[in-house]
Amino acid sequence: MKRRRKKKLVSVTNNSDLPEAIIEQILSCLPVKALLRFKSVSKDWNSIILDHHFIFLHSENSSLLIYNKSENDEFVVLDGCKGLLLEQSIVNNNNNSRLYRIRNPEIGQLVQLPNPQNNPSLLMTLDFLPSKQVFKILSIYKDENSRNLGCEILTIGNESSCLWRLLELPTCQNVENVTNCHVFVTSEVSYCIWGIINQTAAIKIDILDMENEIYITTATLPRGNFTSKLGFDNYIEWNEKVSFGKIVNDELHVLVLDDYKTNKWIEEKRTVKMKNLKEEDEPIEILSVNDLELYFLLPEKKSFYRYNFTSGKVDIVLSDYDDSKVLAVFHSSLYTLNGMHSI
Repeated sequence: MKRRRKKKLVSVTNNSDLPEAIIEQILSCLPVKALLRFKSVSKDWNSIILDHHFIFLHSENSSLLIYNKSENDEFVVLDGCKGLLLEQSIVNNNNNSRLYRIRNPEIGQLVQLPNPQNNPSLLMTLDFLPSKQVFKILSIYKDENSRNLGCEILTIGNESSCLWRLLELPTCQNVENVTNCHVFVTSEVSYCIWGIINQTAAIKIDILDMENEIYITTATLPRGNFTSKLGFDNYIEWNEKVSFGKIVNDELHVLVLDDYKTNKWIEEKRTVKMKNLKEEDEPIEILSVNDLELYFLLPEKKSFYRYNFTSGKVDIVLSDYDDSKVLAVFHSSLYTLNGMHSI
């Protein structure tokens, strides 16, 4: 990892100096396009804006942006991370495969990715590993010959390892029983969540060490009255942990995978009163939850909301959301990758 620079005073005008840490905090709240212009203010500012620590800080403070589709779009967004969008071409090329790329829409740069060994992919996810300062892509595919599912990983940001590598997962051998898949990555650990049919365990979770690219273990939901009511569609994120939950009589019930090493699950409950916000039978799509807030979508109102458990206050995060027009919702960033070029 790149070592931090020694802090110093940075000249802002001809008559004043400010500590670099304060300059960083101020600049980290500005839009990407403004920062690109401010790189030319001075060598000190250029050095700050290009520093890995500042880029990470800015990505944490950046605002939420909406990228809309256009009639000429030839790619769809599969995933996003740190302001970078992982995209797949809409149509197959001459080899009946898809093209993949990573793009920073705010900076206007992209890089083409090497084709996966098994193309096209059924599912791809993009994640950033702070410990290595690299991005990793996890691809789930179906082998047309064996009919089995498979998994492969690509590292971006390390010129010596830009090759797809196969990773064996136990659940991938049961392709006929797998109905759905979702991948969640946090703290450099990846959770492949599978919907399973014709088995006692309706959901299985294969857990991967993304840094070392190895399979760790498989977690399953415990048996119980509440668990029997949960399905693949009840998946949510609770404090950046894999969870399954639903709202019952103005109360959010959540089953949280607290420790994947021992398959330890805990139950959480939070009071949720939003009768004035929605109709009685209107569905709620829960997106993520933490100790303070619940983020959810009301599909019929085409809006994202944030609910505060303490105050009971509801704020609109995004209104008039039209899935047919919105290509991606993401946080802007200054992140770039080796080989990126202007669009």
